Amino acid sequence: MKMRDVLNLLELSNNEIELYLNAFGKDLLTLEELKVLISEEKTEKLEGMIDSLVQKNLFIKIEPKFDEFIPRYYALPPFEAIYEIFKKNNLFASDEGQTLSHFKEDLKDFQGHLKGDVEGFQKAVGNSLNLVNPSEEISQILEESEENFKRLVKILLTKIKTSIETLKEQEQISKADLDGIISAIESTLSESGNIVSKVFDQLSDLINEIMHEVFRGEFSLDENVYEEFQGSINERVLSVFRNLISKSSESVDTIEESLQEVLKYYSLKNRVYIKDLWAINSHFVIKEEISRLKNNKDKEIKIIVPSIEKFLPLTSFGIESQDNLQEDIEEVDLLKSYLQGDRSKLKLISTNHFEHPLVKTLIKKNPHLEYRNVAKTNKIGILTENFLILGIYNDENDPLNSITGFGTTHKSLIDLLGQTIKNLWNRANPPKEVQITRGFNEILININSWKGNKIGERLEDILEIAFEEKGISLELIELKILLNNLNTKHKPLATSLKKEVISHIQELNEKLSPLPLDMPSELEPREEKREKKKEEIRIPESIEAVPPEEIEYEKLDTLFEMFIEKVDALEGKKISKQIDNFIEIVLKLQGHSSILDWRSQLNNVDDLLDEPFQEQIKADFLRWKKSILEPVEKEPKRKPESKRLVQEKKEISVSEEEEEYVSPGISQSQFQEEDDSEDRDSEESVGYHLNILEENIETLKGKEISEHLQESMDIILETKGYSMSMKDMKNWINRLKFSNAVLNDEEKEEFNELLEALRSKYLDESEKSKKAAKTSSQKPAEVDEIQTQEDSIEVKEGEEEKKLETHFKEIIEAAASAKGTQLSQKLLNVSDIILQKEGPMAARGMRNWISKLRTIREPLEEDIKDEFVSDVKNWKEKFSD
Repeated sequence: MKMRDVLNLLELSNNEIELYLNAFGKDLLTLEELKVLISEEKTEKLEGMIDSLVQKNLFIKIEPKFDEFIPRYYALPPFEAIYEIFKKNNLFASDEGQTLSHFKEDLKDFQGHLKGDVEGFQKAVGNSLNLVNPSEEISQILEESEENFKRLVKILLTKIKTSIETLKEQEQISKADLDGIISAIESTLSESGNIVSKVFDQLSDLINEIMHEVFRGEFSLDENVYEEFQGSINERVLSVFRNLISKSSESVDTIEESLQEVLKYYSLKNRVYIKDLWAINSHFVIKEEISRLKNNKDKEIKIIVPSIEKFLPLTSFGIESQDNLQEDIEEVDLLKSYLQGDRSKLKLISTNHFEHPLVKTLIKKNPHLEYRNVAKTNKIGILTENFLILGIYNDENDPLNSITGFGTTHKSLIDLLGQTIKNLWNRANPPKEVQITRGFNEILININSWKGNKIGERLEDILEIAFEEKGISLELIELKILLNNLNTKHKPLATSLKKEVISHIQELNEKLSPLPLDMPSELEPREEKREKKKEEIRIPESIEAVPPEEIEYEKLDTLFEMFIEKVDALEGKKISKQIDNFIEIVLKLQGHSSILDWRSQLNNVDDLLDEPFQEQIKADFLRWKKSILEPVEKEPKRKPESKRLVQEKKEISVSEEEEEYVSPGISQSQFQEEDDSEDRDSEESVGYHLNILEENIETLKGKEISEHLQESMDIILETKGYSMSMKDMKNWINRLKFSNAVLNDEEKEEFNELLEALRSKYLDESEKSKKAAKTSSQKPAEVDEIQTQEDSIEVKEGEEEKKLETHFKEIIEAAASAKGTQLSQKLLNVSDIILQKEGPMAARGMRNWISKLRTIREPLEEDIKDEFVSDVKNWKEKFSD
């Protein structure tokens, strides 16, 4: 006999049977969730169907005692229908008294075994929780769940025992007795105030997620624990009923089949009763909860949903239909609303972008709503002072089981897990323009009290936000120059500099954000914004090449600095985009903006251009060509030379004037190119600074060391170009530039390693070139210059190949005992050669090892050493052949 046949005994309609079968075996369902179980055309009759099922004792309605709950419905096992089967087969006749007596004993055994099963399960869960050192609140909840479960089973079975003992005396069963059993079940549910959930099935996954977030640990429970618990409960229940009907001569198989059908749906594995904690399984519940909380305007609410369309009750937010959204809302008006009014009452996070019409309409219609965006999330969260929902959206194909989560009003759990939702909120962000203007406003409010470097730090934050939104731009270069200047100021700003900062902030905010600044009353009012007219291409009457504008070298230098800083943190695609921006800015700084104008204005022109436009394009490109091929007359302004460097040059000048004898080598050097002479002078200057650092490392202050390093780095950049060793120098410069203390022993050891690497890379080559020059000066002067250069090139190439192979061999030998920092420096020298010969991609693996080894201040462990040596051997084979 199937379940549908059992229900037909209760004279239910087909719709009611369909609703019951779909709800049976599931957790507590809200009205919205029940609608999903039937076809759409039957939803109008739903409440009548529910009332009928309640009257037949197949549904019970769980009424909320507090506002924190929504009414729910629960499908009970069909006790009344089973009774009809028992009665029909005359199983309660007087000659079955002996059977009932045995049944009483079976119930006692069942209750005893059940207690042991529950205690065993609780112990297994407790042992797993002990591994992650959970809070006392979690353990307390598990204990409460065990007590509530045992209490419910005890009450239920006691009622059944009492009823059956009465039946033994009456020799028959009455409908009223069975009603008493059902009533007892209902009153037990109501009395305990517990809500049915899938905790035995979902508790492991749920706590696993929570514990990992809160305790950074792992929670796992052997699946055999669940299987043994379920098997034990099911077998004992079936055993009781088998013994009950074992004396019957008819329909035994039919009754047992019916009971097994019921138990198949009603598995005790999936149910437990827990105070103040209930399961959340569908997005329909999320909508209902948000709607209920939204109506309580006094509560502050944080809401996290994967998408607005699916999880938000739009009517509660003033949106009747998605077909009539306010798509024409101006972005400026929308952003301005963020800076007006109190938006702390209702906070919403979703993946919908700010430009989405739904988001625009939400913000416009809800003045107390603050919206933030995240790129991707499947997390669901609702948090108020006394209420929390936390879950994961994982299955959109099963509407009633699309979420794994829970709700609670337990204060300790809210305090413990509410931080998860707060952290998600803090990681999300309002629109970039709002962040930029808010940052500028914060500086303006505190400009009289903040020190220059404090303002610089805040500008650095704004720079990062603007870079994410716009990439490299002239506006960001101006911002970078401003914050670099302020980072050196350790006092509140002087009046003149303060005015300069305010002026810069006003200009930058106009370029980076459409929102107006909130100028404090004590500051000077900003000038009226002049209306900018759109520039148009004007064709001159006579086309003449216009000389290029003077290049702003400070901006150009900052542009390169900013790009190099950002490369480490960007993916390849983003770097490619920034290179496009970079090229545009260089053209603008060189005075060739017209090239960019042509590119944008001709992008969609499919026809040939008129002759005046063709001639103008030719003239602009010829001017660009001229600026590239012909040297610019005006040299860039060099940074002021340090006092030591000036003094050194004076000494060299004096010594040359006093020198009377001119050697053949010097005489020959007069015919060499000026660049070579400058290069040697620069190398000697680098040596001067490195010598000072090495000789005075015990007494020099950090900022003095930083100055010498900066001088050396500037000289190397001008003569040798950028190399990976620059990064280490830059790190030390930034690290020491504000330090008034000498280095400690550990810092000195680390810094000496840097000096050794710099001396090896730059000074040794200089000294070798000096020795070579000395040797060549003693040879006859009539050596053929062209042949010498050719021989030099061949020797240089051969030496480079040999040098690489030697470097790799030295690194392999040193790996056995050298510290990681020493190996890092050796590999750095090799990577610079590879970088110049093969390009950045070829040196990528080396860069990864350089960064890794730089943090290891002891010899390598065996596994790391083996991996490193293996990679070095591969590089040796690849690049030395």
